Amino acid sequence: MNKQENVPQVVLKEEYCVRKWNKKTEEIVIPGLIDVFSWSFAHVLNKNLFKDEVKQIPETFLSTDHYFKSFINPLTEETHADLLSGVINAFQSPALEVINVRKSSDYKPPKGLYYNVLLNTTTIEGQRFTKTYEPEVGDLIALSDVRPKTTADFNRPKRSFLIAFVQSKDEGSNRITILSSKPIPFTKPDREKHEKGDSLFIVYLSNLTTNIRIWNALNSDMNSENIKIVRTVLNVDPSMRFESPLMELSERLL
Repeated sequence: MNKQENVPQVVLKEEYCVRKWNKKTEEIVIPGLIDVFSWSFAHVLNKNLFKDEVKQIPETFLSTDHYFKSFINPLTEETHADLLSGVINAFQSPALEVINVRKSSDYKPPKGLYYNVLLNTTTIEGQRFTKTYEPEVGDLIALSDVRPKTTADFNRPKRSFLIAFVQSKDEGSNRITILSSKPIPFTKPDREKHEKGDSLFIVYLSNLTTNIRIWNALNSDMNSENIKIVRTVLNVDPSMRFESPLMELSERLL
């Protein structure tokens, strides 16, 4: 048997993978939670964006469907709150320089904006950085042409607000594949032509792995195993207490 020389890739498991393929339409289907990509910079900074949409989760439910729908808006609000916190505090987050950006073989606009990204992990002197941030699958990141010092640095004239999701990574290397909210214009430096190229950095904002798992469970087929589990546990011992309804749902489904 020949040994595989390729570096193994870490990819999200099928049950909470962001990318799904619709064979009938031959389009990439993005789960609703990734509508975070549709939020403008003003939307992200608006802490009251979902104020009128989120209602208190009831203590009793009329049906399994009622149970699931009760969690959708709170989950979306929680995802927005995490993103807002990440943007506001990004000046404290480490930024990794991007060496190159290339369209992935899965690139399929307008929604399937997949890119392979090569990151810089060395200083100018050739010494390796102390790793304060290593991108993980499920990370929501921002792309900026400067190392952000203020919130406004994420929405500059040259490069407007752009976020992306880490879809996969090459284990042990500095390469990742991302799903971007917008096309990523990038010119690689050319030393022979003395062209400086574009400056680009990625900054960690939050991790969506758990929220995507919950979202996919909330939108499961009514005959799926998740639904059967919920039907079983809806009569769980009332003495059990959780810090939040979403944490309770996570404990039950995940």
